[in-house]
Amino acid sequence: MKHLPTLKRNLLMALLVFVACVGAQAKALIPFGVLDQKPWTAQFYYATIASGDTPGDDWMTANFNDTEWGTVTGPIVNGTLSYSNTTWEIANTTYWVRCHFTPTAEDLTKFLYLYIANDYTCEAYINGVQVYNVTSAANYNIIAVSDEAKAALKAGQDNVLAVKVSDTNGGNRYMDFGLYASDFNDAVTRGDVPLTWQNDADHPWTVEGYTIMKRGTGVGNYYTATWLKMNYTSTYRTELSFDWASYDNYAHDGLQLYVDGVQVSSLYGNSSYQSKRFFIEPGEHTIAFRDSSNREDRVANWSGIKNLKVKEMTPVGESSAISANSQPLTFTNNSSTPWTIEDGYVEHKTWGQNPNSASLFTTFTLSETSNFSFDYMIN
Repeated sequence: MKHLPTLKRNLLMALLVFVACVGAQAKALIPFGVLDQKPWTAQFYYATIASGDTPGDDWMTANFNDTEWGTVTGPIVNGTLSYSNTTWEIANTTYWVRCHFTPTAEDLTKFLYLYIANDYTCEAYINGVQVYNVTSAANYNIIAVSDEAKAALKAGQDNVLAVKVSDTNGGNRYMDFGLYASDFNDAVTRGDVPLTWQNDADHPWTVEGYTIMKRGTGVGNYYTATWLKMNYTSTYRTELSFDWASYDNYAHDGLQLYVDGVQVSSLYGNSSYQSKRFFIEPGEHTIAFRDSSNREDRVANWSGIKNLKVKEMTPVGESSAISANSQPLTFTNNSSTPWTIEDGYVEHKTWGQNPNSASLFTTFTLSETSNFSFDYMIN
């Protein structure tokens, strides 16, 4: 007897696969106190600005001897930061801080970014390579570590993030920082398509938990647009889905999605997370998210993308949903809201789109009595 397909739906297996596919969170090489509510420990030198005292011109280099410096637990705060460990007691003073860390070889294959909160002027270096230099206060800023600074890092060895903050205005004074290694693939909760990413060097996106984020930083320009792009090549059609949200105080702030340079969707104004789903033809593609923030200097502004899925749509007849002893079958799928393969079963979701029903069918010729069977679930 010949057999037609058994369409399997195993809820337990689906849950297990989902857990296995969830990406890892960004790794804190040095925790940012305000974000992680965790301390960092560093060597420090401290002097009043009026004294003219400094630790030397090479204080920021990797080989500088800081063993005679004191030890401090940060953040160091006399002001408005939400988390602190050491009080910055005296106004019009400068802290020079050297924080040691040891990245792995895997860390150095990922995107590195630096968080800094400073009041007032601030300089920061990685193994002597400058990565930050501002003459104003910032509640926090996010900086993409440059290729030059990344090249100066040594896997499995001691490295130094050196930060100088001077309280030149005598008011609030604080310093906090953190260094993170992340891969945007960590935020891809489901998918089988290899992705390469291009981040905005001047206004970088980050990974927080399992969500891709672009935040206002408390400093920066009005009317700033930033891009995050992913590139891939597919043999079959690709299902692209995600949840996105944009919180801004202006109706023209928000997110846009581009496929190969053409805008296909947008989201503006204050918003809760909304689900989006697209089907992209085979080939080479660039998917770009654009955040158009009117006020990057507003800390409360943010945009987020989560539950990102980029998956090739294997033809149903070639998939694991078809029993191994079935006769060969070729299916005709709905083009606008197609059925997809999920963990060994055929699934259809409308995602609130029209049409709210879609057909999947196949034709075949039988030469003898055959058995047709399948398992199904309606949710």
